[in-house]
Amino acid sequence: MVDNGIKGFKGGGMKAKKYRFIAKTSKATATRDLQNLDYELNLKKAKLH
Repeated sequence: MVDNGIKGFKGGGMKAKKYRFIAKTSKATATRDLQNLDYELNLKKAKLH
């Protein structure tokens, strides 16, 4: 997911509800995982600039 970024998902990105369904996880875990993903994507972008 980090390598593909938001562009890898139809419908404008990954929402917690969609992630919960795919990962079969709790709401709290989905939110935390997506926050971490957002952080990693921003870090990756910063390293490219």
